[in-house]
Amino acid sequence: MRDISQQVDSATEAIPDVAMLEESSRAAPRQSPMPELGELLVAEGLVTQAQLHEALRIQKQLRAYKPIGHILMERGLITQKQLNLILERYDKRPRLGDIMVAAGAISKENLEIALRHQKETDLPIGETLVKLGFITEPL
Repeated sequence: MRDISQQVDSATEAIPDVAMLEESSRAAPRQSPMPELGELLVAEGLVTQAQLHEALRIQKQLRAYKPIGHILMERGLITQKQLNLILERYDKRPRLGDIMVAAGAISKENLEIALRHQKETDLPIGETLVKLGFITEPL
């Protein structure tokens, strides 16, 4: 059995360099519909299909929603820098309302109401959700 330093070295070698990612394609190809983040990570060579399936299995077992990118980072399969690069490249930054629906903090209907209200008031979505009483501010 290899010691932990050898395992870390092997894992680090398996992670493509961020500079290589930046060089590989400056502009993200736009396709419709846009692939999910996990599919993009596989396509970019950052994770294997098997690693993605395992992370998705873990995600389904969790009681609270956790983004797939966070699970992959916790498992040491990608770095924060790599995740940020892919999120930026493919315009995949999660929106607060979508995160809150996925986490069960608000309903999809409440989000739709808040988004309509937001268009009228130009308030950030977080402030709108608080103003409408759908969420409360932490104390």
